[in-house]
Amino acid sequence: MGARTSRALTVPARTSRALTVPARTSRPLAGTGRTRAVAGQARAVVGQALLGAAGAVAARAVLRALSRPPQPPPASGPLPAAAPRPGSQSWSGHLSRPATRPRPAAATRPGSQSWSGHLPGPGQLSRPGIAAALERTNFRGRTVSLAGGPALAAAAATTAAAGAGSPPAAAAALVAGLGAGAVGLYDDVVGSRPEQRAAKGFRGHLSALRAGRLTSGLVKIAGVGAAGLAASALLAVDEATRAGRPGRARARVPGRARPGAPGRVRVGVDLLLGAGLIAGLANLVNLFDLRPGRAAKVGLLLGAPLAAGPVRGLVAGPVGATAALLGDDLDEKIMLGDCGANALGALLGVALAARTRTAGRAALLTGIVALTAASEKVSFTQVIGRTPGLRELDALGRRTDRG
Repeated sequence: MGARTSRALTVPARTSRALTVPARTSRPLAGTGRTRAVAGQARAVVGQALLGAAGAVAARAVLRALSRPPQPPPASGPLPAAAPRPGSQSWSGHLSRPATRPRPAAATRPGSQSWSGHLPGPGQLSRPGIAAALERTNFRGRTVSLAGGPALAAAAATTAAAGAGSPPAAAAALVAGLGAGAVGLYDDVVGSRPEQRAAKGFRGHLSALRAGRLTSGLVKIAGVGAAGLAASALLAVDEATRAGRPGRARARVPGRARPGAPGRVRVGVDLLLGAGLIAGLANLVNLFDLRPGRAAKVGLLLGAPLAAGPVRGLVAGPVGATAALLGDDLDEKIMLGDCGANALGALLGVALAARTRTAGRAALLTGIVALTAASEKVSFTQVIGRTPGLRELDALGRRTDRG
C-alpha cells in the first residue's frame, strides 16, 4: 500500500509542466502587437494617400466645370462640292430649283438694331458669365482665370473635413476653408471695380472706412476673421470633448490630448489665439499670391511637414488639391486669387491650431503678425528676388518672359 501511495504522489510533478504553457505563449502575443502597430501605420499612410488623390481629382473637376472653353462656331459658307462617282458624269453637287421670287427682307423692330433674321447656333453663344467674370490680366499682360481659387477652396475644404477624424474638427475645416474662400471670391470679383482699386493694404482699407467707404477688402478681412473665430471655437469644442473622454483621444483627433479640463481663462486665450492663427495665416498666404505658383508653393512647404504628423488627416486633401493645380498656376493658365490663397491658408491654420496649444499658437501668431507688418513696408517680391535659393525656388517651373 505504501509503494502505491508513493507513485500517486508523482502526479503533481507531471502537472507542474503544464503550468509553463502561458510563458511560452507570451512571445507570440508581443509579435502580434507589433504587427498590429505596423498594420495601423500602413492604413494611415494609405488613407492619407487616398485623401490626397481625392483632393487632386476634386480640384481638377471643379476647375474644368468653371473654365470650360466655349464650343467653336459652326463653319459657314457653301458646302464643298461632292466628288463624282467613278464612271459617272461630272456633277456640280447642286440640284436645280425652280426660279422663285426673293423674299422681302424682314422688318426690324422700332428702336432696335438691324437684325439679319437668323438665330445664332448653339456654338455661337457667348462664354458663360461665370467663366468670363473670373478672367483677369496678370502682371505679364496674359489673360488668366481665377477659377483655380474656387476649385482649390471647394476641394481642399471638403477633403480636409473628410480626414478630420471628428465632427467638430470637420466642421472647423469646412467653416474655415469655405468661409475664407467665399469672402476671398467676393473680393476677387468686386475688388476689380475701378472704385475699389484705390484702397491697398490694411491701412488703405481702414482709411477708406474712415472716409465712409466700405471696401471689398475690408469685407474680406472681417469675413476671414469671423471664419477663423468660428473654426477656433469648434476646435475648442473638439478639445473639450476629448478631455472628457481621454481613452478615445488618440483615436478620434489629429491633435494631442490634454489631461483634465482647462480653466475658462485658458480656454478663452486659446480661442483667440486660434482665431488669430487661422485668419492670420489665411492673409499671409494671400500676400504671397503675386507671382504664378508662389502661394501654392508656400502652402505646400507649410503643409508637407504637417502631413507627416498627427494632423495629417486635415492636411492631406488640401496638399493634394494644391499640387494638382500647381502646374496650371505656373503655366499662367489660372491663378488662385484671394479665394484660393485665403482658403488654403485658413485650412493650414486649422491644422496648426489643432496641433499646438497656448504657447505654440502664441509663437506662430507672433511670427505671422511680424511678417504681415513687414509686408506693409517691404516688398516680398523684391526680397525673394535678392535672396539666393529663394529666388531659384520661386522661379522653379514658371514660364519664362517670352511673348
